[in-house]
Amino acid sequence: MKIPESTHEALSRQIKENNWAKILDTLPDGIMILDNHHRVVHVNRAMARLKGLDPGLMVNKYCYEIVHGTSYPLECCPHSKLMADGCEHHAEVHEHLLGGYCMVSVSPICCPEDRLIGSIHVMRDINASKLAQEAIKRSEEKYRLLTENAKEMILSVNMEAIITYANRAALEISGYSSKEVIGRSLIDIIPQDQLELYEQLKQERLSGNKEMFFYETAFKNKKGDIVPVEVSSGPLTKHDQPCGVLISARDITQRKLIEDKLRESEDKYRHLVENISVGILMSQDMKVVFANQKICDFLGYSSKEMLAHESPFDIIHPDDRDMVLENYIRRLKGEEFEQTYPFRVIDKQGETKWVESTNTTTLWQDRPASLNFFVDITERVKSRERQKYLEKRLVQAQKLEAVGILAGGIAHDFNNLLSIILGNIELAQIKNNMGQDVSELFRTAKDMCQNARELTLQLITFSKGGIPVRKKGSVKDFIPLILKERHDDPNIVYRVYIDKDLWTTAFDKRQMKQAFNNLIDNASDAMPDGGIIEICARNIETERVADVGFPDQADDCMIKIDIKDHGRGIPEEHMGKIFDPYFSTKPMGARKGIGLGLTIAYSIVKQHKGCVFVKSVVGKGSTFSVYLPVVKQG
Repeated sequence: MKIPESTHEALSRQIKENNWAKILDTLPDGIMILDNHHRVVHVNRAMARLKGLDPGLMVNKYCYEIVHGTSYPLECCPHSKLMADGCEHHAEVHEHLLGGYCMVSVSPICCPEDRLIGSIHVMRDINASKLAQEAIKRSEEKYRLLTENAKEMILSVNMEAIITYANRAALEISGYSSKEVIGRSLIDIIPQDQLELYEQLKQERLSGNKEMFFYETAFKNKKGDIVPVEVSSGPLTKHDQPCGVLISARDITQRKLIEDKLRESEDKYRHLVENISVGILMSQDMKVVFANQKICDFLGYSSKEMLAHESPFDIIHPDDRDMVLENYIRRLKGEEFEQTYPFRVIDKQGETKWVESTNTTTLWQDRPASLNFFVDITERVKSRERQKYLEKRLVQAQKLEAVGILAGGIAHDFNNLLSIILGNIELAQIKNNMGQDVSELFRTAKDMCQNARELTLQLITFSKGGIPVRKKGSVKDFIPLILKERHDDPNIVYRVYIDKDLWTTAFDKRQMKQAFNNLIDNASDAMPDGGIIEICARNIETERVADVGFPDQADDCMIKIDIKDHGRGIPEEHMGKIFDPYFSTKPMGARKGIGLGLTIAYSIVKQHKGCVFVKSVVGKGSTFSVYLPVVKQG
């Protein structure tokens, strides 16, 4: 009895007899021929390259060892299925030992007696196509995520304007469901006033225009509300032929509201700027770029004429241009100075006017510009000039009045002196003719002449003709000496306070004695029934001198002598005239003790580079403060 050959042997014989090896080696796909027991009978060169092995090393091995690296067939093995049903099987497998994805086809091999003796495995490398499919899938997934999560409405329509796709934002903004919007005509959601634009764009697409279109339009949502949108649209193609349009639309309702509010704000701003009572002019690169109606009316130019000016300095008075230009340059440099100042301008008729300008730097069309506000002060300046003229007239009148008072006072004093002198001389002539002694009469006349001489010296001192001969000394010993030589009413009491370290000053003893005596006489006259006169001398810093209104003092320090009475005080309306010569509220004939006293005292102190201040409270007394500069040691 003949023993049947094994399937392995049968397959080997057929391969040899039919010269399959040469044929299979020419094929690009990997091919294995297996017997019924999964053993490899033959592999072609493509399969060997796929595995990176010598074909001879793969024969007689089990396929699952070579392909899967296992010691048994896998449950999904197509060869096992073929052995079971005798049919072809196809499977897409991913096996790292085969380099990735492969398409496996298993076909039965039978002997001439139709006995199944094995199979032929064809393995095609599909990595490239598989990766391409995955890339397309990932791209489609990314596109889907982008479109579904985009804030913009995204729609696609076919060539008949039927909506074929709407993303989540389109559904939310429109209020439609996907079923309600897909298949609907785009015209159904376009407002009537936008249909003309739609037809224009449609004709552009039909004419073959493939450019992206950008425009603003609107659509109707499900409630019928009009929603403004900003649209970008581009053509969709299939096989390089137009098949529809992809539309991306952004809801610009909020932007439109903001634009409306901005437009309303700009209208209010323009109304304010054009109707404000202040002239506004803006210049950039030395050219006028804006001028409101107020400045145009003020200068007599139209708005067009103002903008035609080559330079904003054309309207400025020639004598003020350098000053304004200098301030403009300082402002550009960032210097700090008073930004509001007056200057003159020339209007269209050539008339000079005054303005008060406030200037700042701003941005005009994203570039620096000078913003200037003008206030018409022409009438104010004219009024001020008239005021100065009237004040000048008043000063002249006051000077004439002062001269009149001075002349009247001098005439009164000299008349009294001359009356006594002439009276004594006439009486002496009479007594002399009678043989009587006249020496006493002449002595009285001589004393009156001496008084007239003293009055003349006072006038010389007042008129700055009596220049003091100053010598260094201390007021500390000088004041007590003056008080010792005085013969006052016994009802007057002096209280003296002098710093022990009182600084040294320089003064003319004769003149300063006269000044202090005059001030003490004034204090005594203020208390006709007697009282206390306080005299206080102390050192004082210059800063404190400035605090009381003596800013011109240049020395580091001064001494201050206060002479204070407790008399009737000086009314506020008389404070500005107390140092005027012969000032008095009494009639000329009723004056007593009032003449050049305070005037001479003030003049002497001033010629010593000092000053005199007065503080007074009606009913409580007055304080005259004398400030004298200190002589620096060394």
